Amino acid sequence: MWIRFWTHLRHIQSHMYLPAARTAMLVGALGAFLAAAISVLIAGYFQTQSWHSASSTSLPPVYVPQNPKIALNLVASKLTGPANIRFISFQGVISSPMNKNEVIGQFKADAVNGLPAPPNDFSLLGGTDIHFFTPVRGAIGLCNPLAHYPQLLGTHSTSFRYGLVASETLNNLVREAVAAGEIQSRSFSIRVIAFDKLGNKSKPQNVSFTLRFGPKPPKIAANAHSVSTTKLARPTVQQTPLTVLAREIALVTDPKRGPTFFKVFQKARVVPDNCGVDRSNAVFIADYRKAFEFARNLITPDNVISGFLPSICEAWRTGVAAENQAESVANAKRLRALAEAQAARAKADLLNASAHLGRNVALRVAIGAIGVLLLISLPLALLLLENHSSALRTIAERLEADRLVGLTNKEGE
Repeated sequence: MWIRFWTHLRHIQSHMYLPAARTAMLVGALGAFLAAAISVLIAGYFQTQSWHSASSTSLPPVYVPQNPKIALNLVASKLTGPANIRFISFQGVISSPMNKNEVIGQFKADAVNGLPAPPNDFSLLGGTDIHFFTPVRGAIGLCNPLAHYPQLLGTHSTSFRYGLVASETLNNLVREAVAAGEIQSRSFSIRVIAFDKLGNKSKPQNVSFTLRFGPKPPKIAANAHSVSTTKLARPTVQQTPLTVLAREIALVTDPKRGPTFFKVFQKARVVPDNCGVDRSNAVFIADYRKAFEFARNLITPDNVISGFLPSICEAWRTGVAAENQAESVANAKRLRALAEAQAARAKADLLNASAHLGRNVALRVAIGAIGVLLLISLPLALLLLENHSSALRTIAERLEADRLVGLTNKEGE
């Protein structure tokens, strides 16, 4: 009985339990092997992704302060006479001879330093048609030069400048046109020179304008001229001691070293004080020298104190403001480039950290899978050995059984 029980139990173990255990362990070993192989591949991928680096960015160079450059246009503007001289004339039809109270128009000019009050604003030099007119300076000799043409030069509060009234020669043209019964136009040319408030004068200029004559009553109209503002360019610098420079400026205005020389020398020597700059400031002195070289040919005894020397401070402040603006722009560009480089570096570090984390997780999974594979391998090997032993026993039993059967057959014969 017991022999049959153990025989049955061994049969169950050999044919059911051990094959099932071997199959399960074999599947587990294969799964662990695949998991380890895949984890190693994933770890390798993350390792390659952990090599990110921020792209190299060339930073703008550190701003190197330049010497503030005196705005030489401001210096030149103080020494430049008026320009764009023009005559604002009556634009209607002149239908009857005019008397001295009927102003035909006035002269205008663009002057950076402004035009002085009459009679110091304009001078007539002649011209091909000067005999047709009689000049009038402001309101001198006239009760109201705008009385007959209130819309000619604006409102009554408009300041009247050097103007023209008709001479008898011009009135003869008016009479002839009225007698002919048709409107006639004629251009006139007058040679004029203008002065500004600092005494700078313009180049002589031929000023042309047109008048109309005829039988129709005058139609008063305002002729608005657009005044274009001259924009001058900006300048550069040199260096030299202050006293030498002041002496050179004084020599330009008074080569004979008279009273004007010493007066200009003292004024030129205190220009840094007036600008709020130390007299030993080499940068300022260099700019001061450059401005002098730039305006040397324009400097006269009349404009050096009122025009050239006061313009230095204004030009210096303009140059310093431009220098500060350029420095702030350069610094802003550099800071922006630094911020972009830091952002790129932070992004690369974040990608590398994520890749390192993924690689470490994959390596841990691979190590775990290898451990499981090792744990399964030993019992699986034992089971395979037992299966091999069982197969050998079965073969031995069959051989023994065959031998016994053969002996029995021989005995029966």
